Amino acid sequence: METNVKEKERPTYVCPYETCKRVFRRHYLYRQHLGIALAHPDEAHKLVPLNAVLASKKPPKTAREHSQTYRTTHPEKVKAGRDEYNARRLEVILRLSNSLPETLATRDQTLEIVRLLRTRRFEGVQRRKDYQTVEIPADTTVRLLIDVLRLCNLDEQPPQSHDITSGAKSEQPLERAIAALFALERDPSTDTTATPAHATSIWSIPPTADGLQQWTSMIRGQMIRANPGLGIDTVYSTTVSPAGMFSTWHIDQTWGGTLLIGLDHPKLFVTCPPTEKNLEVYDKIDEFGHIDESIKALSKFEQLSYIVLIKGDVYILPPGYIHMVLSMRNSAVGGWVCFKAEWADMARDLSQRDIARFIECQKALLNDETALRFRATKGDLTKSHLRAANIELNAAKAKLQADLSELEANWAKAETIYADLRRNQHQGVDFMNSS
Repeated sequence: METNVKEKERPTYVCPYETCKRVFRRHYLYRQHLGIALAHPDEAHKLVPLNAVLASKKPPKTAREHSQTYRTTHPEKVKAGRDEYNARRLEVILRLSNSLPETLATRDQTLEIVRLLRTRRFEGVQRRKDYQTVEIPADTTVRLLIDVLRLCNLDEQPPQSHDITSGAKSEQPLERAIAALFALERDPSTDTTATPAHATSIWSIPPTADGLQQWTSMIRGQMIRANPGLGIDTVYSTTVSPAGMFSTWHIDQTWGGTLLIGLDHPKLFVTCPPTEKNLEVYDKIDEFGHIDESIKALSKFEQLSYIVLIKGDVYILPPGYIHMVLSMRNSAVGGWVCFKAEWADMARDLSQRDIARFIECQKALLNDETALRFRATKGDLTKSHLRAANIELNAAKAKLQADLSELEANWAKAETIYADLRRNQHQGVDFMNSS
């Protein structure tokens, strides 16, 4: 059966000059012909015809037209991108901070930090987009509470008499944060900011709940497969922060990076690399010190960036990166120490810098000890005052020596890991797990 298929006729373009009337089937050839005729008229193109409508070049699409076309043709991608951005923008932190009690200083401090970040946007301060996502168990909060309670051994003594050590550098009182955790466990939406828990955060909580242990092992393997060349330590820990917690500028460690996982509510991380200028500014700030000093330093650091870490977000923080954290809700973040071959030189320089600073502090303590002895010989100090000063000085020396030994041991371990990563970075070997 024959079907008459009418071919679509192509438009033709006719030269408007009466003495030419040449026909073109291609628009660009027609425009080229008219351009030559106008620039270099010949016998057929001496006089421009009256009332002739010359072909004009089609104007390019504006950015708005391109955007409208993309939104029309890719609605699913547009919606996914909008949802991804809206959940991680600074407005989320502002909205959460506005729900804090007006008497809580974190509310105004958050507003000031967001204002400074937006002011410095034209200097290159941008939201980090190099994060990954994983699935988080629905009962994470309950399992975290179980971990804390087991670690505190609450069946034997009340929480007020316990500290978390678990390998952390500093012992931290738990009474305030435990109260917030109990309230959070009963109802995850409970606002516990009325209790004075905003000044306490608990970190280095190891997983003791069986389900959480299995999940951390699974996620670690998933991250190793998704990030070739990334070495992840086998020790996982969690940091729990009550609503209104402001963690001022600090460095997690200089010998390795930190792989962070948001476990529930959003947290704002503001970060900057350990450049010479940034380290100079950081040295003048009291670590975990005054919040106003940290806010002022925000305008002095260079190469600033920020990320709003929500539930399921994974972000890799390189070694030595200076950062501060704001928690507007009772929230938790987990993670591991991690390593990459390209970090080796930076980690070595930063670790050696820290070791040198520890040695300088030791020398300063020796000078203080010499000064005490000199004052004792002159009779400026009583025996009781001298004894108390010596006890305090010896405690400081012991702690400094312990911190120095820990840093040297960690760097020795990290140096071996970096060497192995350089050998195996093209093979994808999980040597840390196999060892």
